[in-house]
Amino acid sequence: MAKTVDVNYYAVLDLDRDLSLDQLHEQLKQLRRKWTQKANAASNTEARHKAEDMLSTLQDASEVFATEKSRASYDKKLQKSSVADQEAVEQKKGPAVDSMDLAQLHDNLERYFDNDNYYQLFKACEKLIEADDADLDTYRYLSLGHATKGDMNGAMEALQQMLETLGQNDPNAYLVAAKLALYVYDGQEEFAKSCIDVLVKAGYQDEEDVAALQCSYLIKKGKIDKADAKIAEYRQAHPSCPDFCRNVAKTYTNYADDKYLISANGGAYIDDAESYKAYRSLYEKAMALTKDKSITEDYETIKSLGGRKFLPGSWKGILGCVIWAFASMSEMPVLGVLFILLAIALTYFSFVPKWVLLRREYTGTLPMMYKITSIVNTVLGVILVISWFVVKFIFGVVLGMAIFSDDD
Repeated sequence: MAKTVDVNYYAVLDLDRDLSLDQLHEQLKQLRRKWTQKANAASNTEARHKAEDMLSTLQDASEVFATEKSRASYDKKLQKSSVADQEAVEQKKGPAVDSMDLAQLHDNLERYFDNDNYYQLFKACEKLIEADDADLDTYRYLSLGHATKGDMNGAMEALQQMLETLGQNDPNAYLVAAKLALYVYDGQEEFAKSCIDVLVKAGYQDEEDVAALQCSYLIKKGKIDKADAKIAEYRQAHPSCPDFCRNVAKTYTNYADDKYLISANGGAYIDDAESYKAYRSLYEKAMALTKDKSITEDYETIKSLGGRKFLPGSWKGILGCVIWAFASMSEMPVLGVLFILLAIALTYFSFVPKWVLLRREYTGTLPMMYKITSIVNTVLGVILVISWFVVKFIFGVVLGMAIFSDDD
């Protein structure tokens, strides 16, 4: 099999692109061992040929992934090939741009974007811009198309071009640019702020969309107290402002997710008690603004993480206290009561917030306070149980010696 970019070795051999070079070498080694065994054990010609083909592919892959340099070169060629193939497919999707007039191009922009047909989308936008017939939607879809494909430079250039072309006569250009930069794209808060400043200077600060952008900018920058004050001020002056409330509430939740949720192993967790408190507080602020179904459902889930659940493995210390309580109650009731109280205290501290268990599920570790609780519980349990058996043994020995002494 030829060592060409036409062969996607990651896909053919089911290799993870994120593996290090050493890890790739190890996987290829295991695959060679597997298919060598299959070739030797093949019961018919077809099975043997299949195994031999796979071994040939593995040999080619080993050469491609021999060094970091050869791998990087292959990955780059593979990426270019994939892009070219995708564009070839996209050219066949949907009506062709060349056959349309300007009105039809406007009508099909949304369709191209929704169908992920970026080749035709970019071509249509380019044609509209060249004909000096581009409107806000033209630049909006052009920017979104670049952003969706991971080209943030292209996305921001489209917005800048929109402002230069349309912004002087249509302030909505700044509104569209600010919304995309603040609500959709990451890390573009200052660009959004420059657009908001233009709108405020033009006298649009009391408009719902502009006021929401001002408050959302403060939230995104972590200025929660200032945002709260501005939100309260605007709502007092405008009691009925559903769009304002919905946009600001969504910014609260997005900011909370970005700041306090840590992604790991296909899920997300909260790191500590302070983070959970702040995370829940931001969702409560959002809930005070809107009863949006998705926000309500998320808040109920977050709220449930504050509930307590027994920490697995914490029974050892409790068991040790219970054993000693029953063992000493008849002879030393005070000591028995002390062990019962200790068992109750350990039980109380063994019920931990559910977010702690979620954190352990994704990281395998507990926050320090709960880790200490778990260790103390385990160590105390082992000590108490062992000491109980030791005391029983010593008591038995002493009792036996006393009996033998009485016999003498």
